[in-house]
Amino acid sequence: MIHYLTFQNGDSDKFWQIETNGTTFTVKFGKIGTEGQSQTKTYDTEEVCIQEAQKKIEEKLKKGYQDSQGNNHFKKIANSKITFDESDFKIIIGEYESIIIKKKAESLLPFLEKVPRIYRESLKKHVKIAKKYWTEYVEISKPNKLLGNSYGTWGYRGDNTQQEIIFLSAIALFNKKEILSWQEINSILGKFDNILLKKILKWAAPNWIEDYFNHQSSKNNWFSISYEILRYYETEKYINFNPQLYARSFSMINLYNSGFKQGQESVDFFCNDPLSIERDFPLIFDYETGIQNSFGNDEVYGYRKKAIWEGIIEKLLLDNKIDRIWFFEKCLETQTKEWNNGLKTFFRGQFNQAKPTNLELLTLQNSIFPLIDYSFNQVANWSISLIKEIYQENDFELKKLCDWLPSIMMRDDCKSSIKSILTMFEKILKKDPNLKSDILNLATDALTINNLELQEKASKLILKYIDTNDIEIIEKLEMYTTQMVGNIRDTFHEYLESKDTKEIPSYVEEMIPKGNSYIKLSKPVNIPDNWNDILFHIGKFIESNNCIDDEILIDILISKRHLFPNDFYNQTEVYLKKMEKTFFTSFFKNITLNFAKKQLSKQTIEFEFPYYYDETTLFKIFNLHYDRLKLALDKIQRKSTLSLLSMPSHEPNWISPKVLLTRLLEYQDNAEPIILTDFVLAISRMPREETEEAIEMCEQIQNQDIKDIMKYCLGESNEIKFKEKKRSIFNMFSKNENAKGEENLNALWSVASRTFNNEGEFPIFENTSFGNAPYVKNNLKYNYKVDEKWNEWKNHQTGEISKSPSWYKFSFPLPSPFSIPKILIYSVDSFKNPKQEAYESYFYIQKDDVVYWYNLSPQFIDPIFAKLLNTCSSLSDRDYSGIGGGLTILLNENLKVTSPILMFLSTACLQQNREFRGLAVEVMIVQLNSNNINLEEFGKNIGFLIFNKYGPLSRFVNVLETLKDINNHINLSLLKIVEQIILNFRGVNEFPTNFKKMLEVYFDLMNKTRQKSSHQVIEIMNEWRSVNSIKNIIKLILNA
Repeated sequence: MIHYLTFQNGDSDKFWQIETNGTTFTVKFGKIGTEGQSQTKTYDTEEVCIQEAQKKIEEKLKKGYQDSQGNNHFKKIANSKITFDESDFKIIIGEYESIIIKKKAESLLPFLEKVPRIYRESLKKHVKIAKKYWTEYVEISKPNKLLGNSYGTWGYRGDNTQQEIIFLSAIALFNKKEILSWQEINSILGKFDNILLKKILKWAAPNWIEDYFNHQSSKNNWFSISYEILRYYETEKYINFNPQLYARSFSMINLYNSGFKQGQESVDFFCNDPLSIERDFPLIFDYETGIQNSFGNDEVYGYRKKAIWEGIIEKLLLDNKIDRIWFFEKCLETQTKEWNNGLKTFFRGQFNQAKPTNLELLTLQNSIFPLIDYSFNQVANWSISLIKEIYQENDFELKKLCDWLPSIMMRDDCKSSIKSILTMFEKILKKDPNLKSDILNLATDALTINNLELQEKASKLILKYIDTNDIEIIEKLEMYTTQMVGNIRDTFHEYLESKDTKEIPSYVEEMIPKGNSYIKLSKPVNIPDNWNDILFHIGKFIESNNCIDDEILIDILISKRHLFPNDFYNQTEVYLKKMEKTFFTSFFKNITLNFAKKQLSKQTIEFEFPYYYDETTLFKIFNLHYDRLKLALDKIQRKSTLSLLSMPSHEPNWISPKVLLTRLLEYQDNAEPIILTDFVLAISRMPREETEEAIEMCEQIQNQDIKDIMKYCLGESNEIKFKEKKRSIFNMFSKNENAKGEENLNALWSVASRTFNNEGEFPIFENTSFGNAPYVKNNLKYNYKVDEKWNEWKNHQTGEISKSPSWYKFSFPLPSPFSIPKILIYSVDSFKNPKQEAYESYFYIQKDDVVYWYNLSPQFIDPIFAKLLNTCSSLSDRDYSGIGGGLTILLNENLKVTSPILMFLSTACLQQNREFRGLAVEVMIVQLNSNNINLEEFGKNIGFLIFNKYGPLSRFVNVLETLKDINNHINLSLLKIVEQIILNFRGVNEFPTNFKKMLEVYFDLMNKTRQKSSHQVIEIMNEWRSVNSIKNIIKLILNA
């Protein structure tokens, strides 16, 4: 038997426990929470032993000690041979809940010892219930409060002690299958100095601890258990040695929950323990770990100072407890494993830190050679740096080196190593001339790398040793001719076949933009004309990101309702379920999705803005689409089957003039009110094509205002019939829009005039209430700037102001907002938004929304790109998908590339995101071939952005290298662009990184296009002749 008693008052807090075992009983006593002291007595018989123990218990009870549970009924249950009884189990559960509520962790083990086995399975279920209630992060509705949480209604009901009681209960009762899903108990098992944990482990003797650690470690990458804890559990025979588990534990040495106080203690422990050195240390080379991130909490081994394992390796080598050659071999082996690059970098660092001698490196050379072939450039470069130390030694195998080098000689990411190799070749040829053929072959391969300095180095070596009998080398030179940069091809002229170079005409006269001169009304929209096709299109809409599929569905719901069968709700149910699970990245699409769900559902669904967007704050163009759909809803409710005026008649977004006039006449004949939002979008989508019949139809329009506007839009008239006096236009427009008669009509004229004359000035609108709005009287002024930004805060320890690293933000001023008619679709999103600074992350439009916006107003898109410039493109190191949307629009070769569009493209070429830069390259190819880019302006833009540190020059150099050599026309264009960038740096003697590389690209373009530098560039080059970093390339340019 076992009894656990406690004595608690104001001065004392102690326990007393007696346990009988045959003829012996053991008494433990001490302060609660400690292990206490123990005494053992032995008697002649078991009966005498129990009698003496009972006397001791009675004495303690007389002195005021209490049974840990204080429940005599429970004692009776524990000491009797019983069958399961529901009322008794309720008493047991009551005792268990009392332990949790009163936070009496010391009472848990005595309680568990007394619970008969027949009740333990049911108790397990209650432990799981307690876990859910006490340990999960929850919200409690008022008036209930979370225990220990006075800050709000979210948190944990249980504090640390209560949660620990529950987790210890699981450790004591659960089997392997039951415990594996409890991630939380890792924190308890990690406290091997917890006395109560030790007692429970001794009592329960679980056999699942190793399986638990293995399961959690394999399932969760973040999971790890410290090395010291594993050693403890192994010593106590709770687990067996498991190599992978031990290896994963290495990264936990001396972290926050480690048993060691100082980093040096961890190092000393590991380095002085034979088992750790002989059995465990080699595991760091066999399993991927995180030892490179294992830091201590002291001056030497603090965070981001010296890693604990750096200290361990250093001490083991210093004390000669591991073999150096073995250690070096193992470090080399790690470099070709598919491990974290940070870990491999750590082992390279430890290899270098050990400072291998040349003799040791020679011993290792056959292990170093394979690293040359490795795909990760840092490993390949490191192998060359090691070889540089020993390649002149007598025992170095030069021939074997030459056999391994072909894999690196064409690698653009190993340029510095290749330069070193070319330098090594000179000395190798002096030492062993028999390797000439091998070395010249390798040097020739270096001519495939797009780097002028490297190719010059390779060509000098080749020219020094080549002769006319080296047929293989000469054939290679012929093959690599197109990849030679600058004047490298000319240096091999005597070995290459002479080829006539075509005279390249001047590009200035040839660059005639295609502009907007293409047929827009080429592909009519097909509206489904039967129910099966309608069902098919509903499915297509759910899967599609195309704007036209939305438009077709909207038109179906308005004009094709007569094709819907009586049971259409049942037939569209499957589509509705799919819609409920669908979420588009496009806000436009999600508005349309809500609209479609309302029309196809039996249930009453409110059609409103999606909950996650504030229609009063952000992009106003979304409101226009929402208003348009509310008009569609109104039509459906009134059973009007007339299509929206703005419904496209031709893909992807165009309305035929004849179709628009036909709709206007149908509206007139059916007394259907015109909603200005719908009408203005229709105008923005109508090109001046196939206008003859439409012009004739204009005469049938009764409303003079609409007739005048349509004649202007069709090009029949150039007169803007401005209205100065208030008057009613009620006979054609809706009541709400009639309230501001002449203002709305004049706004309509403003949109029409800007749609068909993008660059025009319209002083006629100067005195209107909206005359100063962007794109009304004049286009927006783009005064671009790049400002340095940083954060500041006060260091409360020093009292000084601290600054964050700075960044650079692109912007241009926008006018302050004022009230304008919402139908000014080019102006509504062109004002400064006072909330943008505070809630900046909410002002970045998604890619699909940008494309959708373009489809709503395709004939004047400057406002779209102006908005992108002031939001998504304001920083070069963000991944705002709106940039991808803008670039997708620019893949159209027929667009007119205006000033804001060109600046947007310039910023895209400097984005950190490689996908955006790749898309920008595609746009450049399309627009350069179409002569749509103003090369001088584009070059000035890039120069301005780089000079003001918007983005690093290296990104644009990458764009140049990708575009170069696609065709001669693009090469000529790039030459002009780079000249403008160079001019932007006039008078500067300090250049951005990779400026020399850009000049090398420029020199290469000069040679390939047979062009000379302009006089302005030559003047600047002469000013830069004395600048050491670029003087060599300047000399080549001036002599070209």
